[in-house]
Amino acid sequence: MAGEGVAPFIGRHKRGGSASPKPTALFIGRFQPFHKGHLSALKWIARQSSRVFVVIGSSQEKRTEDNPFSARERAAMMRAVLAKEKLAGKCRVFLLSDIPNDYEWVSYLDAHVPRYDVCYSNNALVLKLMRRSGKKVCRAPLLARAKYRGEKVRERMRQGKEWRSRVPKIVQERIKARKPGKKSR
Repeated sequence: MAGEGVAPFIGRHKRGGSASPKPTALFIGRFQPFHKGHLSALKWIARQSSRVFVVIGSSQEKRTEDNPFSARERAAMMRAVLAKEKLAGKCRVFLLSDIPNDYEWVSYLDAHVPRYDVCYSNNALVLKLMRRSGKKVCRAPLLARAKYRGEKVRERMRQGKEWRSRVPKIVQERIKARKPGKKSR
């Protein structure tokens, strides 16, 4: 599975004399919620990289159909998974709110995270904006995309269908432990 459907590096980005033989990676997503597809991609990225900066995007969004979890909840889920998977020492989590100007987005992102060598994403807009700014980008490998999509997990949660098998057990527990009034739908 690893390596299937993975695009080669696209764009340009100067390494700047990094002493590490492996690049520092940036992995950005909304993680609404963090599912097994995200985990598979993150493990793959971590193997390719010396460090991984995981950016939780749209951090201002919460309690909507497309964004049911707050940034704090998503970060807690992410950190719990990183600890369980023994990736906490290699990965660092950042929150990033949206801005209304696509042309300024990469500069805004760069102002909120340490220097990185390559951005991993499967989001067409993120790839376009990063390429336009001269960044090196790569698609992360996808695990059973039809099953492991945030949109599908959220839809199954809303419809009362089985969704738990699509997220790591620790994420299931975090969602179950939500305070009353914060529905897991």
